[in-house]
Amino acid sequence: TEVKDPTKKRARLPEKYSGLAKKLFEKNQNLIEVLKIQSNRDSLTGVYRREFLLKLLSNKLMGGESVALIMIDVDNFKEVNDKFGHRTGDMLLINITNTLNNHIRMNRKEVRELDILARYGGDEFILLLGGVKDKKTAAKIAEKLRIAVSESKFNIDANQTISKSVSMGVAVSRMGENADNLIERADMALYEGKSHDGGDGHERDLGKRFNVGARRRVPESKSH
Repeated sequence: TEVKDPTKKRARLPEKYSGLAKKLFEKNQNLIEVLKIQSNRDSLTGVYRREFLLKLLSNKLMGGESVALIMIDVDNFKEVNDKFGHRTGDMLLINITNTLNNHIRMNRKEVRELDILARYGGDEFILLLGGVKDKKTAAKIAEKLRIAVSESKFNIDANQTISKSVSMGVAVSRMGENADNLIERADMALYEGKSHDGGDGHERDLGKRFNVGARRRVPESKSH
């Protein structure tokens, strides 16, 4: 009786299942990519997470790239939570980030893939502008976004809408500056802008947001 060599059968297995193995491998790779993207996104708003922004910003600065930042803060956000509840506050943040993203895409088509909007903490966001290296251009973009938000109506339930304003601070990187210092200057500009605006968050002179000094505010911890 002929004895079959078991190794020959095993040798044929990879050929027989190579197509299936390749498909499974590709699906796993796609899943890994999706998970990577999701891990970099804020669970509430869908914009990028603070950690992703900091890493990206640090890499750009260490590579000698000049970058511009816009710090964005929702004015009197606590009042919304106190009056309507945290669920409404969450919906407001989602609507505001959607408004920002829509106008970024509309007004910055040529470089939109380079613009990174991230949730920095609580009701604070940072927009990293791609291809912008001067304060004047960054300030114009910030003003357009501020107006877009202030002119929008946000649904808080089936029968009621509210308007909300945002304050912004702009900073452009300096030679040898690190991410923390750049963000701090943008935050200082935002804080100074709020002081000039009398606390209502409406922009009167975006130039006042540059080269100012103020105490650094610690971003609120996220509830999500």
